[in-house]
Amino acid sequence: AVAHTEGGDPIDEEELVLGIATLIPVTYKKFVQISDEALDSMSGEAYLRYIYDEVSRGIIKAEENAVVAAILAAPQTATATAPAVAKTGSAAGAITDIVEARALLSAAASDLVIILTPALYATYKGLQMAANYGVDPFDGLPVLFNDTVTAPIVGDLSGVLVNRPNGDNVEFKYDDKTLMTEDVVKILGRQPAAIGVVGNLFFAKVAA
Repeated sequence: AVAHTEGGDPIDEEELVLGIATLIPVTYKKFVQISDEALDSMSGEAYLRYIYDEVSRGIIKAEENAVVAAILAAPQTATATAPAVAKTGSAAGAITDIVEARALLSAAASDLVIILTPALYATYKGLQMAANYGVDPFDGLPVLFNDTVTAPIVGDLSGVLVNRPNGDNVEFKYDDKTLMTEDVVKILGRQPAAIGVVGNLFFAKVAA
């Protein structure tokens, strides 16, 4: 956008340079097998709802891991088809890591979080204790935990697009016929989703 004075010359049309981020859906699935006896003895419908909740939780966790993997796999230099994720120059483990990573982000990345493992969280808290709590290694940002992240990530999660072509609900298939002679019920949850980084320099990772 540009400022325009009334009566002034018309503004020139901006020449837009568009990138293309390709998102290819895959189906995230989880299934469990439960005995008829378990369903009968665990209040039937209530227990089944619990199973559905836990299957859904497993699928959402897999999608969270895919978000982390997409961020870590992004290039450091943007291309026409891949936004960039910045990378600090030093290995993880310094009290200034998060501040240094934050400095590499675009100004458009504003709603920031930190993603790291519980073990790395403990490492940074140890650094804070050693500094007599004079420095906050997390720079006041909220911390999210993930067991698959290999290096701390700082960024704005709106820079990742999760496209679920069938909607946000997990679909379930209930099969009590295939293994009925064994008194076993199979329950499968599935959710197609395409996940990719779409915000340029919305994330920075500390070098592993």
